[in-house]
Amino acid sequence: LNRDTDPLSPENVLMFMTGVFCGSNLATSGRFVVCSKSPYTGIWGESNCGGFFGPELRKTGYDGIIINGASDKPVFLEITENGAEIKDASDLWSKGTLETTDILKKKSGSDLTRVVCIGPAGENLVKYAIIASEEKAAGRTGMGAVMGSKKLKAITVRGKKVAYEPANPEGFKEIVKTSNEKVQSAFLTQILGSLGTACALDSYNVSGELPIKYWTQAQWGDSYNISGSTAAEKIFTKSYPCFACPIGCAKKAEVKEGEYKTDGEIEAPEYETIAGFGSMILNSNLESIVKANYLCNDYGIDTISGSSTIAFVYYLFNEGKIKADDIDGLEPKWGEVKPMLEMIKKISMREGIGDLLAEGSDAIGNKFNISKDEIATVYGMEVPYHDSRAVFGMAITYGLASPRGPCHTSSDMYNL
Repeated sequence: LNRDTDPLSPENVLMFMTGVFCGSNLATSGRFVVCSKSPYTGIWGESNCGGFFGPELRKTGYDGIIINGASDKPVFLEITENGAEIKDASDLWSKGTLETTDILKKKSGSDLTRVVCIGPAGENLVKYAIIASEEKAAGRTGMGAVMGSKKLKAITVRGKKVAYEPANPEGFKEIVKTSNEKVQSAFLTQILGSLGTACALDSYNVSGELPIKYWTQAQWGDSYNISGSTAAEKIFTKSYPCFACPIGCAKKAEVKEGEYKTDGEIEAPEYETIAGFGSMILNSNLESIVKANYLCNDYGIDTISGSSTIAFVYYLFNEGKIKADDIDGLEPKWGEVKPMLEMIKKISMREGIGDLLAEGSDAIGNKFNISKDEIATVYGMEVPYHDSRAVFGMAITYGLASPRGPCHTSSDMYNL
């Protein structure tokens, strides 16, 4: 790779990597990372993901996967302890991530087969497309578009049952015991386990950390309607922990009636998604955010960049800087839900104005001659939903701490 490598060319390299503790019972060690040159920023692309794919990959005997080149037709990669095989995926192309996962599990003959895949957004090279892992996501920097450019629809892994073998079993056992006890006893663990990652949304609203009305409003009276407390009361059904995680911040949700009724339990939206499709457009309808999250997961859209791009359109429309005729007749007034849901679909298929939105906020700004000062991006990527005017250290984190661009998990500057 070099600075001239086209991120969507066969020459780009796509990597799935695990850590040295992945597959052990050390708390929160089951995550994996996806890396490549980003088609969204043009610099280093990196996205972290939980779930069970990483530990299952380790069970096959592989620590990671490195992919280069591209296929002429849709394929998926099947990995077991016996090796790897590229298989035809023409029947999966154009399907959502949820259906793709179900089909591949059935083909493998085991529900314990773990899957990563792309949806229509990745296939259509949406610049901020995700790689989905059974309702979890490697969400940022457009890794799904890189996967789509290679016509790689999915990767499946199924390994044999093998024990994690540290060099010093007794010493490692003691470290696991001590670290797990610390994690389990932490107050934040209790709050996250009960209320999910939106547990602090109300306090963010008070402190000014919550982004509201596309970063133009300091506080919002309706924040409680989309908070972790409200979600726990109204939609959460159970915790859905990742591998080796005693926290259980991920939740299942169900909307039992109304316009946004779900078909049973589905993945509940996390804080960033709730803020993006909630406070950023003054939408206090929690059930509609569940719907938006479901669509993004299935189509394969990053809920941070996707929601921020959509909120930017709301801002421009309400400021009179664009008109309905500019955006396929949509009228995204503050608080209106349907334009948001329609834009999600248009983005994933690159239909109409969705083709521009699929390029992100900076592309919209360039199209309509909007000042860079009005666009919440760093290195071309939308910033996460922690306002640096309330947590000053976050400004340094967004600008300098991560090689991939703005990232709220890259340093302890969050505490300043």
